[in-house]
Amino acid sequence: MRRIAILGSTGSIGTKALDVIESHPDDFSVAALASHSNVALLADQAKKYRPKLVAIYDESKFSDLRNSLAEPEIKVLCGSSGVEEAARCGE
Repeated sequence: MRRIAILGSTGSIGTKALDVIESHPDDFSVAALASHSNVALLADQAKKYRPKLVAIYDESKFSDLRNSLAEPEIKVLCGSSGVEEAARCGE
């Protein structure tokens, strides 16, 4: 199974990539998700796909995301360094 990091997961291409992953659960799983600023959709995606890490680029949205995800097994990061770490989570 390949673990995939989806950067821009809340955009049109990111949501389509997640649809493909969902269609092939034996082949792919989500390792990390990252978004620019869409907290609501990113939190929903994290709850559905259970990645190890989620990152939001807009640092002002970090608290909202962290509060939306009271999941201790999901690491929540922000800023460019958070997105870079998300990118390194995939295989």
